[in-house]
Amino acid sequence: MGLSGLQTNYIFMALTEKQLFTELYQEHLTETGSLLSFTHAYFTDPEILWPEVYELEQRIEAHVDALELGGKLAYQCSLEYLASDDEDELLGAVYSLATIKTNNHRLSAVLKAIVEASEESLPSFVMALGHGGHPLISETLIPLLAHDRPLIRSACKSILCYRHDVDPKKIWPYLHHADTDIRSHTLAIYAALSATETLPAAEQWFFDRSHSGDGADIAEHDLIALMQLGSERAMALCRDRCKTEEGVTAALLTQLALAGRHNDLNLIYNAAALPNMALPSLQALGILGDARVVPALIKALLNNDDEIKQATAEALALITGAGLQETVELPDEEIEELEPEEITGESTAQADKETQQTPARTIKVTRPSQSFELWTKWWQAHHKHFAPEVRWRHGRPFSPQSCLMELNDPQSPFELRQQAYRAMQLLGCRTPFEPDWLVTRQLKAIMSMKHTYQITESAAQSSSHTKQEELATV
Repeated sequence: MGLSGLQTNYIFMALTEKQLFTELYQEHLTETGSLLSFTHAYFTDPEILWPEVYELEQRIEAHVDALELGGKLAYQCSLEYLASDDEDELLGAVYSLATIKTNNHRLSAVLKAIVEASEESLPSFVMALGHGGHPLISETLIPLLAHDRPLIRSACKSILCYRHDVDPKKIWPYLHHADTDIRSHTLAIYAALSATETLPAAEQWFFDRSHSGDGADIAEHDLIALMQLGSERAMALCRDRCKTEEGVTAALLTQLALAGRHNDLNLIYNAAALPNMALPSLQALGILGDARVVPALIKALLNNDDEIKQATAEALALITGAGLQETVELPDEEIEELEPEEITGESTAQADKETQQTPARTIKVTRPSQSFELWTKWWQAHHKHFAPEVRWRHGRPFSPQSCLMELNDPQSPFELRQQAYRAMQLLGCRTPFEPDWLVTRQLKAIMSMKHTYQITESAAQSSSHTKQEELATV
């Protein structure tokens, strides 16, 4: 073989090797995006315990490690996927670029891409940047709070709220911005950070300088953010709205209950009579934790509405920690696979006959008991344990420690962990946390809170068992 032939063969082999590695890195990116999407969704899946998601997290980390080792070629693949219309490809590209810390060029590329992103692709940027591991993500995003595109401003707000790591001082000018949306986004971030030191300035902007002069026209999300920061003026306005059919919402009832004021019991209870507020009212009563409402809740179990009975039973369980459960068979809501004749539109008499004879699919579900008799008997035996002046959660006096136990419990569902942390913030907790962060970051936050509230690991593990022993089921 001549010299020219050897050169041609070498070039061909080099091109083949580059193509091989390009396809490999593209696969790593796609798998990273797919796994991140599943990970985020699994935290809200009631059939999956949140610590179990760690296995997917390890696989994500392995893919990102491979991309980091891939150097310039893997970097080029990531940049190409930043313009992809495929959700997994885009997620993988943004997350890897926002996690690998070898240089800041990767983060700059993501910043450039997000400001040019379409409305359809922005959720992928929000998710990936929310979980990204680069320490400069939040600081890099701050200028986007005042971006010309409202969608970019909103996306930036969502990311900064979720990450909890932006310096409060660096976004202070945006709370005083002339644009009301920018002020609103900044307020939401301060609420997520529990930055209560900003409350006087926030009240001045959203109450004293409002169009009405007293905050009567304040948007609901701003009102909730102010309540999360501890505003008594916002609490009073929330109470006024919750008294009327036009003003009450499920979100306001929930926030009112999270504040845990016993004098709001009647207001939350009476809201059940307003249109479409029965379920939100019952859920809020469970969060409030006032044991005086337990007899009324037990009586509500006689209601014929299945959703009302379920919400009532869950509220009773949240207040009392009684452990009264039942296992029932419910219709399986999953979509069954179509038969060939259903796809083609053709049908046979035999197929029709088999369909009619096939029993409906069901699944077994364990849930808080909806038995009026069982709850009545239990309450008669244990009501003396529940002092009326105490706020209760799972049969224990409400406290940051009881909420932390709930965050730590693998069995706790997403919604309750979210509520528990928001309640902790109202009690002064400043440790960042989200119940759908990656497991590693959640565990670090929980460990930090345990240290703050002096809770030992053995106490955290034995808490739920001890409670069941204290309140033995009759």
